[in-house]
Amino acid sequence: MGYFRSTLLERKVVETENGKGQVQWQFSPLGLEDAGINIPVAVSQSAVFADEHGRPPRSMIVMGHLDTGASKTALDLALAKALGLDSVGMGSSHSVSGKFTSPDFAVDLSFTGTTPA
Repeated sequence: MGYFRSTLLERKVVETENGKGQVQWQFSPLGLEDAGINIPVAVSQSAVFADEHGRPPRSMIVMGHLDTGASKTALDLALAKALGLDSVGMGSSHSVSGKFTSPDFAVDLSFTGTTPA
């Protein structure tokens, strides 16, 4: 049906079985782009999954948002698809919208411009 986006709320209209629209509201991550700590992060499939020739997996540099209250790292599913990641299982998480289940991925993260200690 349609989307409305703001920096705080996102409204999605979903068509139901009876042909009527149902409105769903959820908090949008768009507001985080302007607040908090955002840093470039290189994301790649875990080196554990290097191919049989020892070539490293494909990687991509994206802007990561540092969430000091998070207990795990969240990854956009579109990024996982672009990197060709395979899920290693399912996990549950909590957000302001409630509890949800999503695929887990094994990834390596590196922070551009830094060297290992």
